[in-house]
Amino acid sequence: MMRGMTEYFFPAFGGKAMTDVTAEDIMSAIEPLRQSGKLRGGRRLTDVCGQICRYAVATGKAARDATEELPASLRSRQTGHRAAALDAGKLGQIMLNLERHDGYFPVRCALRLVPLLFVRSGELRCAEWNEFDFSRRLWIIPAQRMATKHEHVVPLAPQAVKILRELKEYSGHGPLLFPGVRSPERPIDISTITVSLRRRGYDGVKLSFDGIRSLAAKLLPDLGYEQSIIDMQLAHSGRTRFDPWQHLPERKTMMREWARYLFLLRDKALRDTSSQGGTSC
Repeated sequence: MMRGMTEYFFPAFGGKAMTDVTAEDIMSAIEPLRQSGKLRGGRRLTDVCGQICRYAVATGKAARDATEELPASLRSRQTGHRAAALDAGKLGQIMLNLERHDGYFPVRCALRLVPLLFVRSGELRCAEWNEFDFSRRLWIIPAQRMATKHEHVVPLAPQAVKILRELKEYSGHGPLLFPGVRSPERPIDISTITVSLRRRGYDGVKLSFDGIRSLAAKLLPDLGYEQSIIDMQLAHSGRTRFDPWQHLPERKTMMREWARYLFLLRDKALRDTSSQGGTSC
């Protein structure tokens, strides 16, 4: 495996800082393998690269895992929990499970926000209060924290605003939404959120930021939204650059309807759980 890294990855971006490595860099590096029909080897190399990226995120040397933005064809096929297991039928119970996290309050808020905002892990974890415009219900993420390296605008549904206002009572005295427990001047460790997210799954589903983003991409067309609008909101790396304010009215409506859809599923799961006289977590 080290031979493959030395031959393909190191020449392409070995001199870059982890914060500057993009999905495009990784795709460019494995293009020779794809062209020669060795895509399986390319997937193995991207798996190793993903492990390195996630370690960099966990140790504070990077804000996000660049391999999360790779097309599914360039990642190892999942045999377990993501696209095959995470579906709309389980989403309502998952929403309930996220609400029932009883640990560190900022983590509980982060878990509740993940499906409502479907942003990347680093974008959420490192969020600062000065990025939020509550009067317009917008979160404006600066370019330096985006995988695309372009500013991004996330419309906030009323349900998301409610959670954020609750969180502001806790952490609003400082710059960070999710301050670390021991070092409040730094964002919370990403593994704290991702591990909690995985544990809040249901019926064998292990949740991830990537899995929730993929599910949003799969379900939003069923709610009647054009792919171009969905792609803008997901801010896919490698897409043609677009104005982050483009189609904002449509995206605001989409995010409100997405939140309403999630809470309809959540309320149905709550009724079903109550009728059965128990809980699922």
